[in-house]
Amino acid sequence: TLEYGGTRFRVDFRGQTIDAGGFTGESFDLALSTEVRFHDRVSVIVGVPVAYHSVGGGDVFNAGLNAGVPVRLLIPDEDDRIGVKWQATPFANIDSVFSYDLAAGGLLWGFGINNLVQFDAGPFSLVTSQQYSVHESITLDVDEYSLNPGVEQQILKLGGKLQWYATDNAYLYAGGIWTDFLEDAAVDNYTTGLAGVGLRTSNGFNVVVGYEGDFGDDYEAHGGALSLQLPF
Repeated sequence: TLEYGGTRFRVDFRGQTIDAGGFTGESFDLALSTEVRFHDRVSVIVGVPVAYHSVGGGDVFNAGLNAGVPVRLLIPDEDDRIGVKWQATPFANIDSVFSYDLAAGGLLWGFGINNLVQFDAGPFSLVTSQQYSVHESITLDVDEYSLNPGVEQQILKLGGKLQWYATDNAYLYAGGIWTDFLEDAAVDNYTTGLAGVGLRTSNGFNVVVGYEGDFGDDYEAHGGALSLQLPF
């Protein structure tokens, strides 16, 4: 747990192989973020995600900036063996996308809110999360060219994860996320399976290694994820 005024740096990496609509490819996502805690209930997170996707011979690059404000509405006492944590996080982001092969690109912006409730009981933790976000594209004019990805989307995510602490610091987890595109999309919805191991310490250090797989209609992806949190 971070102390007031504490800072935590986080690195998230995910790599996947993709099979969609008869096309195969790969996807790599790297997110760097910093969390600064001003109060026991409020902190600010600023992140820089970058990504590379290749499907059907087309390379797509992404880079952006996002910010969120986690608000801890309910905090259990550290000594409680049974407790409930409730956190709401409004967020906003801006992203750029570019593909030389597809001769396309542009800017995207979005906003949303994430609601997280965690139930702790002895060595078990059940985490539930619900997220709603809105995503729109921005027309980018360069000389006589006009670039617009044509994005107008709303996304709903519902997830759950069960963690079992084998010791005070080491744990196993398994869970799933359902993603639904509320506007027209090539894939209406898909389910993500999660499983892995983690190690945490009382000063805020946390490392997680796991598997992530996406399963949808004529869409499938398999890969691994690595998350590293460093307190300062």
